[in-house]
Amino acid sequence: NNFFIRNAVFAFLIEPKPKVSEHEKLLLKSEYGVSDKKIILYFGQINQTKNLKLLIDSFLLISDKIHETVLIIAGANSSGYAAELKKYVLKYSIISKKIKIFVDLTETEKSKLYSIADIFVNPSENESYCIAAIEAIAYGLPVVLCDIPQLSDLIENNKTGVFFEKNDINSLKNSITRLLNE
Repeated sequence: NNFFIRNAVFAFLIEPKPKVSEHEKLLLKSEYGVSDKKIILYFGQINQTKNLKLLIDSFLLISDKIHETVLIIAGANSSGYAAELKKYVLKYSIISKKIKIFVDLTETEKSKLYSIADIFVNPSENESYCIAAIEAIAYGLPVVLCDIPQLSDLIENNKTGVFFEKNDINSLKNSITRLLNE
């Protein structure tokens, strides 16, 4: 008798991660130059299919209303797309200092970023399964994901996170803003 376990993940990904104290969180935030800021985190592959320009455009709208926010985009840069993203961010001089891009991080650095983040966002419309969202949930972060069938069982909408409408900048902006204000 064979059976299929849909979207199986390693147990270590879903074990709750230890919370850092507020003091440790402040020290880590200062290490990354984001003291006293709310942090929106994307972690995953940095490539064109992840819809990161939509996230940046959405952040432009958010940072106008919630001034003390920072967007951190972090992950593997195997395609070299991070350089293009950095150029894209520079177009928005008003927020370019509020967007940080980190590539090819160690597990320790990744853990630090999850520990200091306030929310996790994955704007991708092309996911088979979002392991980074599972990791974020393990760190106790609320999650914003694109409302596509492949991700529908990752979060309980409006409880452990929220879904935004596919390729809709206002829906993404509203989802992020809502979680930042909770």
